[in-house]
Amino acid sequence: MQANAPVLVDFYATWCGPCKAIAPYVHTQCQSNGVALAKVDVDVAGDVSAKYGITAMPTFKVLDAAGKVLGEVVGGGQPNVNKVIGIAKSNKK
Repeated sequence: MQANAPVLVDFYATWCGPCKAIAPYVHTQCQSNGVALAKVDVDVAGDVSAKYGITAMPTFKVLDAAGKVLGEVVGGGQPNVNKVIGIAKSNKK
């Protein structure tokens, strides 16, 4: 993957049922679409979660190399993951 390619960031919590349920699908879709994936546990990285205004989990954000938000989706479900994958793919250079 390119160093400046967008990254899909999965903000989750270990106690979050919807987060656990959608995680395998997120991983598979990122892998099959060539999208970089980063996972942020909101309970461990509260400062990062606060910086990006996370209030519900799962929240998926697509970030550029500078950390600018290119798009986001709140809530699990395959349609939401597909939408955020599309955002990441459309921002690849």
